[in-house]
Amino acid sequence: MRTTPCFLIMFGAVAFCLTAESLPFADQLRLLDRVLTAAATKETSETALKLLECVAAGRADSIQDGWESQVGIAPGQLKAKAFADPYVRAHALWNIGETGLPEALEFLTRLTPSDFRVDASGRLWVDAQVALSDALLNRIANPQLKIEFLVHTMKTSVAAAWAGEELCNRGALSALSDVQSWMKGRRSGQPGVDDAEFCEARMRSVARDPDRAKALGLVFSSFVSLANSFQGQRLLTWAIGSLGTMKSPEADAELDRLRDELGAVLKAEPGEPNLLLFQTELDDVRKGRAR
Repeated sequence: MRTTPCFLIMFGAVAFCLTAESLPFADQLRLLDRVLTAAATKETSETALKLLECVAAGRADSIQDGWESQVGIAPGQLKAKAFADPYVRAHALWNIGETGLPEALEFLTRLTPSDFRVDASGRLWVDAQVALSDALLNRIANPQLKIEFLVHTMKTSVAAAWAGEELCNRGALSALSDVQSWMKGRRSGQPGVDDAEFCEARMRSVARDPDRAKALGLVFSSFVSLANSFQGQRLLTWAIGSLGTMKSPEADAELDRLRDELGAVLKAEPGEPNLLLFQTELDDVRKGRAR
């Protein structure tokens, strides 16, 4: 489960979502997602995984002639300079885990910090551990064991932030105390308190209905009041982004309903800046889903 559907961008007191279509290297990410799709087909899975591994390892120059064409990509596209960027390589790492292939898990397990020596930020090693943790999580069938795995990862791994966000976004109320304690320890003072409260708000929102799309849609029952507070804006932005990444008819229907309802509110309160920003956000997410 991807838990970062958008990035919060601040203008004054207003937070809104930078959608996937507006993200850096959007074209490169879409291309890597095409490779991921090819990994689901028996005839091309091996080649697709090799391509993702080459990009993730920063060795796109080792891609052999014919590999790209096998997965429907023009020769040389994955060798472009942009695919050496850490942001793009991190996406390749994630997609390796998403393949669900045993060979992918072996690749991620073999990685060490020394494989990312040229990454001065140290972020790629964290991204690799997130990809590995997500791949391992997807192999766990029991819901309670999933929660226990995430709590353990949050407390012991460099993928801790990912694990904490997963618990919040999954509505794992049984782990609320553990997550809030971790968040307050990660960031002292009010920022940590705000993060802990935001996590609880997400958990309780998801728990309102077993149908995730409906639960996320219910967040908007208090739209006007939420749109005028920072924590409310965070929750609305999260709900919109989460619906956008569900990629289901039910989630798309909720987005359309919310867009229509917000349009009606704006007719009664034209020019309200916070509401206008969320209207733009809903439009962007819905357009991205239509592509």
